[in-house]
Amino acid sequence: MNTIKFLVNAIALLLFSANMTAQSAADIMDSAAKQFKKNKSVESNYTIIFTDNGQRKTMTGGIVMQGNKYVNVMQDTKIWFNGKTQWTYVKENEEVTVTNPDKSDMAANNPYYFINSYKEDFNVTLLSETASAYEMKLTPKQKGSDIQSVVLKFSKTNYRPLSLKINSGNGNVEIRIVSYKTGRSFRSNSFNFNKKKYPDVEIIDLR
Repeated sequence: MNTIKFLVNAIALLLFSANMTAQSAADIMDSAAKQFKKNKSVESNYTIIFTDNGQRKTMTGGIVMQGNKYVNVMQDTKIWFNGKTQWTYVKENEEVTVTNPDKSDMAANNPYYFINSYKEDFNVTLLSETASAYEMKLTPKQKGSDIQSVVLKFSKTNYRPLSLKINSGNGNVEIRIVSYKTGRSFRSNSFNFNKKKYPDVEIIDLR
């Protein structure tokens, strides 16, 4: 009888702990998303670490965000998104591709996409907690998603993102946030492609 009572209590405690962990994870992500949305804008530089043909490579980038609009620059590629239309300029080809991106496109082109979209598209768990940071794991709700999991690391003091690891069918990518500034205000047309600045490029409209 004592053994049965012990097992019942142990199971109850385990279920309670699991529920508390899930609640804590949701609270942390809610706080991070709330803090992120409070900013007028975000200007961030980052380093991308990935594997290409078995070799570990790095690439730098920078992004400016305001609401759901952004401009993202990665070496010879620049992407503008005004909330509906996306322009992708590849310097090597002197081409600009125009699209209306879906969720997978935005996830690939905006490292902060997961903070804004987690509640709709992902289940979240708390992986680890240190004195200075939370580490969260996001798992897609939709089966068959190309993204298998995302691990987000946040500062405990201000919920600013520190790093992002994406595990997908195309391999693993790690994004480390190098700098993070907030508060500036940008004109709406800053997030549109300006053809006058790129007079010689070929425009390919795929909308």
